[in-house]
Amino acid sequence: MHAGLNLTLNVGRPAACTIVLARGALQNLAEILAGTTVRRAIWVADQTVQAAVGNLVDAALRRAFGSVDVITIEPGEQGKTLAGFAFLLGELERLNADRLTTIVAVGGGSTTDSVGFAASAYLRGIPYICVPTTLTGQVDAAVGGKVAVNTTAAKNAVGAFYHPSHVIIDPALLPAHLEIPFRDGLAEIVKVATISDGPLFEKLEDLAADQVPTEQVLDELVRRAVMAKLALLTKDPFETELDRLLNFGHETAHALEKALGHAIRHGPAVAIGIAAATRISVKRALLGEPEGCRVLAVLERLSLPVSIDLRKSAEQRFVDALRQVMLVRAGHLRVVLPTGIGHGVIAPAVTIEDLTTSIRGS
Repeated sequence: MHAGLNLTLNVGRPAACTIVLARGALQNLAEILAGTTVRRAIWVADQTVQAAVGNLVDAALRRAFGSVDVITIEPGEQGKTLAGFAFLLGELERLNADRLTTIVAVGGGSTTDSVGFAASAYLRGIPYICVPTTLTGQVDAAVGGKVAVNTTAAKNAVGAFYHPSHVIIDPALLPAHLEIPFRDGLAEIVKVATISDGPLFEKLEDLAADQVPTEQVLDELVRRAVMAKLALLTKDPFETELDRLLNFGHETAHALEKALGHAIRHGPAVAIGIAAATRISVKRALLGEPEGCRVLAVLERLSLPVSIDLRKSAEQRFVDALRQVMLVRAGHLRVVLPTGIGHGVIAPAVTIEDLTTSIRGS
């Protein structure tokens, strides 16, 4: 054999992400970023977010960076597409962004997802910061480094694992948003509480159904939800294993969103997924009926749906979307089922028929 090479290159993906969770954290951004060498920022948000918190964000960024520009994107899932991704790359080129430019994603989960993906691809990766302004963004989407856009085939079909340098979680930004996005975020807190944090679940049970929590209660909900997610995430940050408790309710949610053309919001879709998995778990005697009733009751108390009736055409699209999920999970749905308040397991034997029946409330 001729002389050559036979070696192993260590291509591990080290990444450090600083998460700052505090009321008023945005106003302290300059202090948080002190010592960094990046001097230019381009922040990205939709028009609604710019109108609500744009002055606060722009002022905070100008105290932290020498140069600040802004890109306006389409709101929500409308901007989380391949076309939206291409638009972001084009805007970064137009603004002459370089490897020393930081992108700042300001908004909900769709914004942090799409901006993070653009950051991962532009010039093979430039730094970005997440400033989530919705409850879903603060307790879920902006934490964990999963970035993606949707395609016609599936939700989050094209993406990467690319952690921001910083996540600035400031609960003071939340009142700028309407009640509906806030309820969406509560669904994500129910998710992580049900499978991993019993005391957090009890705090949700104590919430007044028709009132926004006090600042103290809200800050504690956000803190506990973030800590619960990190506890599950840090064991496998790049999802090398297919079994993930954090998927609780989400195989159903993503399939519903696809089936309905995103006419259903993510929070209600997650709530229906949680309820469906809970019913299946009770039927299989993995979860006691009293605990199952508690899960359904807390969703309803928080004005979140627990069932849905799909028309025949939408139901077929739901089934097709679940089959797509199976393709990326080694032929199984790997549905997460609660086994107690604060505990859950992966149940690979759950079928598409099980979920189709259970989302109806059966």
